[in-house]
Amino acid sequence: MSYSKLIKSLELLKETLHSSNSKVMLSVDALATKDEIEETERKLRKQLPNSLKKFFSTVSKDISFFIDLDETLLKEIQKNKKFFNTGLFELNISLSGIIDAQDSIENWVNECFSNPEDDYDKIWHNKLGLMCIGNGDVIALDLLSDKDEPNVVYLSHDDAEEHGWILGLNFESYIINYVGIACSGLESWGTAPFITDPKIGIDMMCDNAIAFRQLLGLPEEYIHKK
Repeated sequence: MSYSKLIKSLELLKETLHSSNSKVMLSVDALATKDEIEETERKLRKQLPNSLKKFFSTVSKDISFFIDLDETLLKEIQKNKKFFNTGLFELNISLSGIIDAQDSIENWVNECFSNPEDDYDKIWHNKLGLMCIGNGDVIALDLLSDKDEPNVVYLSHDDAEEHGWILGLNFESYIINYVGIACSGLESWGTAPFITDPKIGIDMMCDNAIAFRQLLGLPEEYIHKK
């Protein structure tokens, strides 16, 4: 899968789950202009990595995806204990959302995680927000990991085991693998079953991911959609 295939994969996911009586919402906005990306960087006072700028300029400046899974299908999936907590499928990535996510990080740092010497607090520092999560957590870029293409990491505000876990070695790896696991949920429990190594990130080809796509009824072409 590549950036050029992401939307087609999401459309196939939508089509497949619609047939199971699940409710699926997919909204894809226009491509971001150079001026819009530069304006976002000015507001952030930070440069976006090239892989993220490429995503906004070649895929969309705002993608919103949500699945309300059919109850019968959800119960069938949750029979597998590895996927018991699965149920909230979503993806929300946008230029404006990055600004909101960065504001959220700065608020958490100022109000709760201000000590850069504390093992838990320091994970919140030197980050650039990507997406806010409904539970208050944040998905972010770790600016200390790589200057040009930083790791994508999970930031938990309430002691989740996955606090600081790498979700992708860079944004492109993260978004492709996350769509590859059918956007299984932004909260930590949504992606944890598909992370075999928290220093590498989501693996859409791991055994759990293959089994998960089969339970959803997705054809193998889903991750090779042309």
